[in-house]
Amino acid sequence: MTAKQLVRIGVFYIEEALLTTLLQEYPEYMPAADLSRIIGIKD
Repeated sequence: MTAKQLVRIGVFYIEEALLTTLLQEYPEYMPAADLSRIIGIKD
């Protein structure tokens, strides 16, 4: 695996951890799809 691939995998895990944490702490605010789109990690 190349360094670039490892970085992409790492960024993916960070994004998922961020979404999971935010949704656990603030579930009433907005759906995961909306949150991820707003913070720019999903299309």
